[in-house]
Amino acid sequence: MMLDQISQKWRVARFTIMVLALITMFGTVHAQNPSPHQPGTNAEARTSDILRQLSSGAIARVEILQIPGRVLTRSRITPAMLEQQYHNKVEIRDITLTAYYKDVVYAFKSLVVRPEEEGADLRWGIVFYSRTGQRAGALYFDKTGRRGVVDDLPVAFQGDFFAWVDRTFSKCLQ
Repeated sequence: MMLDQISQKWRVARFTIMVLALITMFGTVHAQNPSPHQPGTNAEARTSDILRQLSSGAIARVEILQIPGRVLTRSRITPAMLEQQYHNKVEIRDITLTAYYKDVVYAFKSLVVRPEEEGADLRWGIVFYSRTGQRAGALYFDKTGRRGVVDDLPVAFQGDFFAWVDRTFSKCLQ
């Protein structure tokens, strides 16, 4: 009788551990890969919002961060690492008052983003701030400009935006 009770308790304990492990595993997978339909997780919507604010003049300050492609690292560079360990930085206090304004809006309008499974080795970051100083969003690019991150979402890029950034700022960031 005593042996049957211990065996039954052992089966219940194993079943409970297995259920908890499955819940933890599926919860972790869901947290790492949020549904693209959840509010605030759509890279296209975030990019459109930055463009809307940029076009309307609501974006003032723009920071351009860079780690040159020739710099080797042991692991790929994430957005947080790029913002903390950049080699070069250009800060534009009010993009609307510069000769770049029309060009940056025009180039940004050509930007198309497509979700990716994993992030790239980021080398460029463009961080946008509102007139009140609040962060409006950020785009991060690998050295080719074809892959990157919008805020915290891995994406593939198409369009002329990165080519404009590279052409305009590369020579002063060598």
